[in-house]
Formats: sequence, C-alpha cells, structure tokens
Amino acid sequence: MSAQRFHLVCLGFQDSVSNKTQLSLTLKEQLKLSDAQLADLMASRRTVLARNLPEEKARQWAKKLTRAGLSIEAETATANQKISAEELRQHLLDGGLSHYFAGRYRHPDEELDTRFSLLVLAAIPLAIYLLLPLIALLLILPLLSVSVWGSQPGAALSQLVIAGLLLVPVAIFRPRRQPEAGLELDPDTELLLFALTHEITTYLNSAPVTAVRISDAPFVTVRQSSVQWLRRRCEIEIGLPYLQAVTMQQLTGELTRQLGALAPPFTYWTWGAFNQWQRILARLKPAWSDALMLRIAPVVEHLQARQEAMMQTLIGHKEARQVTRLTRKLNTLTPTWPDFKSFCATLGVTADQWPEWIGPAESVPDADEESSQGQFRMTSPATWVLSNAAGYQKALHREAGVRVPASALLKQYQTYQKHGQRVSATGIAVDALVPPAGAFSGKTVRPILVMRHYNATRSTQKAAMAHALGLQKNPPKQDLASLTQRWRSSAQGLWPKAALSHPNLALGRALFSALQSAQQLHLWAGFEPGSDEAKSLRDRQLARLYLNWHQAMRKLPALPVGAVTGRQSLSQQLVLPEQWESALRPGTDRWVNTLQIYWTMVAGSLLNSGAETETEQAAA
Repeated sequence: MSAQRFHLVCLGFQDSVSNKTQLSLTLKEQLKLSDAQLADLMASRRTVLARNLPEEKARQWAKKLTRAGLSIEAETATANQKISAEELRQHLLDGGLSHYFAGRYRHPDEELDTRFSLLVLAAIPLAIYLLLPLIALLLILPLLSVSVWGSQPGAALSQLVIAGLLLVPVAIFRPRRQPEAGLELDPDTELLLFALTHEITTYLNSAPVTAVRISDAPFVTVRQSSVQWLRRRCEIEIGLPYLQAVTMQQLTGELTRQLGALAPPFTYWTWGAFNQWQRILARLKPAWSDALMLRIAPVVEHLQARQEAMMQTLIGHKEARQVTRLTRKLNTLTPTWPDFKSFCATLGVTADQWPEWIGPAESVPDADEESSQGQFRMTSPATWVLSNAAGYQKALHREAGVRVPASALLKQYQTYQKHGQRVSATGIAVDALVPPAGAFSGKTVRPILVMRHYNATRSTQKAAMAHALGLQKNPPKQDLASLTQRWRSSAQGLWPKAALSHPNLALGRALFSALQSAQQLHLWAGFEPGSDEAKSLRDRQLARLYLNWHQAMRKLPALPVGAVTGRQSLSQQLVLPEQWESALRPGTDRWVNTLQIYWTMVAGSLLNSGAETETEQAAA
C-alpha cells in the first residue's frame, strides 16, 4: 500500500464562479483556513488548502473543490516509504523537501510582561559587557593626561582603581569557546542534512546553521559562541546514536525545537544575550546558576512551551509527544555525559546498542489523528539523511574498546556514582580511605587530619624515590613508616561496625593494596633521571614492583563492567603482560584510575553496610 500523501493547492477561481467571497467564506469554515489563507484565496493567489492528505481523501476533496469552482492541484507531500535511501534523498533534494515547508511559521507576539522579563534578563550581560566597560573607559580617558597625575595624584589613583574594579566582571565572565566534538560534515557531501537545516531555519526565521558535526553522544546539541551569537549564526552537533534511534520526522522535530530557541529576533537578542552569560556562570559557579534558573523558571517554561509549539506545528502532536519524552530521558544523561565518557575510557569499554536505550515509548494516538500530523511526515530512518552512516560509525569508534550495551553500562555507572557520593560524604579522598584493619575502634575521625597525614605520606614517598634516583640531594626528613602508620590509624574509625563482617571486606583489602602498588608504579614511571645508572635503577624497581603487583592483580576478580568471557581476573581484563616493559609506562595512569573506580564501588558498599543491616533488621 502506498504511503504517498498530498497537499491540496488552489491556483485560483474558475471563470464560472460568480460569488468568490461567499465561496471563500464557506471554504474557510469547512477547511478551517486561517485569515492569511483566506486573504490569499480571495485574492486568487496560490493557497495551500490542506496538507498531508492520503491519496483517497485527496482525490475526494479535489473533485469536490473542482466542482465548487476552484482550480486545484495536488502536490506530492511524501515519497513512497518503500523506496531506497538513495532514491528518497534524491527525491527530497529535487524539490520534495520544499513541499513540507510551503510557508513560514508565524511567531505569536510576546505579551508585555514576557517582553519586560526578557529585557531585565538581557540587562545583566548588557551591564557587564557594555555599560561597565564604557564607564571604565570614560574614567580612564582623563588619566591619559600627565598633568592630572601631577596635580592630583591621589584622586587620579582612586579613579584608576575604580575603573579597574568596573572591569573585573568582564574579566571574570569573559567568553570562552566550547571545545569542538565529533567530525565536521562536508556540505558538498551531506547535501540532504544541510538542506534540511536550511529549510528549518528559513521556516522559523532562526539563526542559520554554519556547521554540522556528527559525534558519539546520544543527543542533539545546538552550539553558539559569543561571536556566532553576534553574527546570528550557530552550529549543530548530532549524535549518531540518536540518528540510529529516531525517525526522520522525529529528528526534524528535535532540530525545530532547539533551533526555535534562536527565533524570533526579539527573543533571540534578549534571551540569547542572557543565555551566553548564564552558560559562563554555570561553568564558574554551578550552584549560583541553578539558583538563578529556579528564580526565572516561569520564563524558561514559557520559552520551552513556545519551542514545543513550533515542533508540534511542523511534525504533529503525536510525534512531538514522543520527542518530548525522549528529550526528558536524555536530559538526565546530559549533565553527566563528560564523566560517563571518562568512566568508559578508563575501563576501556564503549557503549553500544544505544537505540535500545534511547527508543521513545509509544504514545497514545490522538482522537483526530489526521488533523494533528503536522506538515512534515516521514517515518524513514533518520540515518538516511547521511550519505554513509556506517562510515561515520567506523570513524567515530576507531579506538573502541570492549563493546557493552549502553543500558548495562549506564546502570553500572549509576552504581559507581551512588558509591562515589557515599565516599565523597566522608570528606576523605578515595586513595586515603584505608579499609578496616581489625576490631571496631569507635573513635571519631577527623577528615582534615586524615588527608594531612596522607598527603605527608605521599610527599615523603615521592621525595624518597627522587633521592634514590639522584634527583634530590637530601633524603626526606620524616620517617615514611611512622607517617604511614599515623595515616592508617587516623582513618580506622570511619567504618561502621557491620563493615567488619561484610562479604566484600576481603576484596576491599586486596583492592586497596593493589591500588597502593599501582600508585607506586605510577610515581616511579613518572621520573626521568639523567644518568644511565639512575634509569637502570628505576627500570629494575619498576620490574620488581610490577611482578608483585601483577601477581596480586591475577587474584582479583574482574570488574563487572565490560568483562569478556574467559577473562575472569582483573589482570586479564586490563590485558596486562607477564613482564614489565618500558612501553607500559604511559598506561600506569589508567591502572590507577581503574583501581580507584573499583575501590570506590567496594568502599561505598562497606560504608553502607550499617544501613543495610538496619534495613534487614527492620524487615525482619
């Protein structure tokens, strides 16, 4: 069955029509035409009367309107869904895409209180970047005269200090360009994607898109530097996992929603100015930024509702609801995405099968589905907008590690975050968190004292290594063994009593010992002595430490994240060779980070052992 759909276009009235006004008013009631469409119809201009009609319904309406006295033309709205990706791209590039955007979106006028709120918000960056520097310039200009300094040096100095203070906010909130991620696409190669973004920005009267990048992130992001904002330009970063999970209609809706924030002009210049400053504040003081956004939540909600209205007009209510649900789900991952990527890189794994996690839930169909489909209706895969999705997949994952389903990997990352929060609540770094050694002490732990002893131990240890390699003349003044004893004893009272009987206690002790050995390897590998004798000493020490550490790592079970069948020990999971090699020196940092993640998860379970015991007792 054909999925072809049509727009009904009126080219004018037939000569037999005597009362054009009455016919136009009747059609306005029957077809629910807007005032703009009615004006075009009465003036005998080309008018789109109905959009996205199925073939049978389009035939019926065309016959009815022709008998009424109109000259009707049916324009193809979509290509047959059974055609290939190449044929669809060619159809859209040959003019089929412009049929979906046969008009311009009419932005509703903002209410007076909304305009006032946006002006107040825009006044903050205006004062910081324009008003205060202008005042500072006016204060500095008279000081360029030498006579002012000769006659009134005190007043001139005070005026210079005041001018400098006025420039402090500009220095603090100076714009910084965000790092570029992903692969930049060539407009001459990805013709359809750039044509789609051009049609959307023209339809919305939004800022034009100058660059499109494809990345491994599972979301779509519109980026705009300060210079691009002044030039009214923007860039788009599209995640390949996102494209693999959505349809072309949903992709168009998400692009419309995000680009809608850059239109119309009044909102663009007012809210855009505030948004540029707020992003810098979020980077410097996240807590202040969150508090500010809570205060202006009504304005944010109003702008989001306006963007969603643009999306609903273009793709319909049903698909817009799916995109909105998908956006809410991805918003939970967006703030932690850099940490999640670092987590995956440390463990040597790559998140895979994103569509299974991203895929939006089915929405409830509308009662009147035909009236809510919107202008753009195309259920083809969103990857069809790319000329070679498989090639970009290989380019983005050239150095991919073990592939793990994204849902399982995110679950492990959330577990790690939960245990990391418990460790952070102690006020002690995970490296300094010594596992329970013996009987429950019950003494009060002072985190500042623990960290002081730990830092002293590490500094002394590093100084002793430097002295042994001839990089430092004098040996460390403090005794390393006594410092280590103070540090370990000061951290013992932290653990709950139930931790002594926890099943993970033995694993925690072995992990902490392996972490300390890995840190020693990292310290020794970081030294670059000048003499061959010192280098030989360093290499012998590394080989001896590595042999003992490797034997301990063979006894540790592999992390549950990215463990390959047959690799049951941590040494096999990290693919550690039997003997030390000089080429392993850059990898010691990754070993330390992996063991820190592992020890954080075990330490978090030990710290929570008291709560687990109380829960079990309450359940009993």
